[in-house]
Amino acid sequence: TWTVHDQPAVDLTFKYADQMTFEGFEPDLVKVA
Repeated sequence: TWTVHDQPAVDLTFKYADQMTFEGFEPDLVKVA
């Protein structure tokens, strides 16, 4: 798991999570900065 500290990044994280339905999703591959 990883921590997101600001709301826009949280929103992006959920958007990407909705689109990425494949198994084995690795947050390290998607850096939200």
